[in-house]
Amino acid sequence: MGLPDILKDKTPLDDINMTFRFLITEYNFQLVKAGKTENFKAKYFAVYRNDNSKLQIEICGDISWFHCEIRRLINGQPAKYSDSDNCIGFESLAVLESNNNYEHLDYYAYGSTGLKGVLENTAKLFKRHQSFFTMDNWIDVKRIEQLRDDDFEKKYGKRPDHNKPTFFGEFKKQATKLLADNGFKLLVDSDELSPFDSSGMADYLTFHKDNKQIQISQLDWRDDYFVYYIRVDNKKVFEIDISTLDIDKAVEKTLKELTKHL
Repeated sequence: MGLPDILKDKTPLDDINMTFRFLITEYNFQLVKAGKTENFKAKYFAVYRNDNSKLQIEICGDISWFHCEIRRLINGQPAKYSDSDNCIGFESLAVLESNNNYEHLDYYAYGSTGLKGVLENTAKLFKRHQSFFTMDNWIDVKRIEQLRDDDFEKKYGKRPDHNKPTFFGEFKKQATKLLADNGFKLLVDSDELSPFDSSGMADYLTFHKDNKQIQISQLDWRDDYFVYYIRVDNKKVFEIDISTLDIDKAVEKTLKELTKHL
């Protein structure tokens, strides 16, 4: 005997909405958006919002990928994705409650639990933190950062220096000013993309002026982490490996090349 038609047509979005229905019925959230997506890492996207607890929950998932982002509402608007003090990934709750001693695969859709298991585990996680979701009481992000730094130090023997300038950060400041002074406008800054965006894996900036486009990008965030390039109108004109240079010299060299293509 076959499945009823209603079950045959069921999608991961139906599973997401069903699993997190308690956000509406128990936590006073509203479902403000739900549907298929384009240019995201997964096919389905749902947004829940609670103006009382000042939170927006964004869930993106399918059978191969899942993520949930929790954004604090500030003056009625969700915090920028780049605002790490007011925007967190859902696993931050697991880090905090377990002192960063939890099973990451419990929240990984393309694994043994599958999407159904991830949805159930995430719903249980949210239910263990009811006060966070129902009261205007933001999470201790400094404690989460400390726990992650402790884990990094345990693995690599030293703590990360969050105040240390990065090539991309320093280059972005100077390149943005240089290009703006020459009439270019910033089109895309990867730091401001959502974690769901399929193009947001590597650091990159895209500028345009009239019909001209300039992109400065990391080659690959996994295998070529230290290699950046400049592309003008989709043609690569420069590449640099910053692993062999200090930050100031790498920025200076890349800016010098950039000025040739303004």
